[in-house]
Amino acid sequence: MLLGGLLVGCPTEPEPADDDDSTAAVADDDDSTEAPLEPLFSFVIVADPHVAGPVEHEERLTVAVDWINEHAVDRDLQFALILGDIGWGSGLERSRELLEPLTMPWVPIIGDNVLHTSGDAAFDATFGPQLESLPFDGFARAPLPVPDSRLGADAWFQNLRFEHEGVLFVGLDWNIRHLSGNLAEFGDFNDVPGGSFEWMLDAFEGVDARPDESVVLLSHVPMVPGVFYVADREDFAELLAPIASKVFGNFAGHLHIDHDEEYPEAGYSTHVTDATWDDRNTIRIVDVLGNDARRAYEQELVVLD
Repeated sequence: MLLGGLLVGCPTEPEPADDDDSTAAVADDDDSTEAPLEPLFSFVIVADPHVAGPVEHEERLTVAVDWINEHAVDRDLQFALILGDIGWGSGLERSRELLEPLTMPWVPIIGDNVLHTSGDAAFDATFGPQLESLPFDGFARAPLPVPDSRLGADAWFQNLRFEHEGVLFVGLDWNIRHLSGNLAEFGDFNDVPGGSFEWMLDAFEGVDARPDESVVLLSHVPMVPGVFYVADREDFAELLAPIASKVFGNFAGHLHIDHDEEYPEAGYSTHVTDATWDDRNTIRIVDVLGNDARRAYEQELVVLD
């Protein structure tokens, strides 16, 4: 399916032309005709490998890495997004080793299980060098660490952004640090100085000049009801509504299912990719198309044997 579409009104039927040249002139003067969308690039999403002990989880991640490498050229896969819960504890270093054979740049996004094991500083030590080596235009990371008054300690919010072929990717750390138990499974703005909400606001500066649908939000925790509180979702809508035409949506993991959900009040959609370790070993391929005015996205879920 083609997402991020544009509805074009049908023009009034012109009067019959006296000759063929007049018909051509009408078509040439019609500025409402959109230029064709051309293929630009593709990327792949891997979510929730959960490298933290069970060998089967490592084997499933290896299967995903091998498939990606095998199809990198024929699918024009230019980078990989690893959307959280990659590994924790002793699995942090092991998960990095398993991802290093990827033949393309790969972007690690922090997940909540790292925080449950007090491992956000260890995540930065493990994956920080990989992030700093990424070759994307405009790549930037949020300053680390920052004081969090809720913790009475420093927090290592893993927020980032980069550009590729006219698309702005914004990585956002919605993982909860100041709560424990089941409450820590939800999403939080981390709205403290130097935190995730501030990073998102900064990333949106100047997006009015961008092509439509050319902003993509990346996170482990998806921006959907049931994960964020209703009041938070209303804040998302209020913030994003003025730039709704510029924001395509949110790619996320965390839920261990494949799920697509529209949020028309805020103008974006959320696309959750299933965990590689759980039930079917699934990855998501996203093909990006575009012209001068907008970007569009075609998606495919690939189930690996």
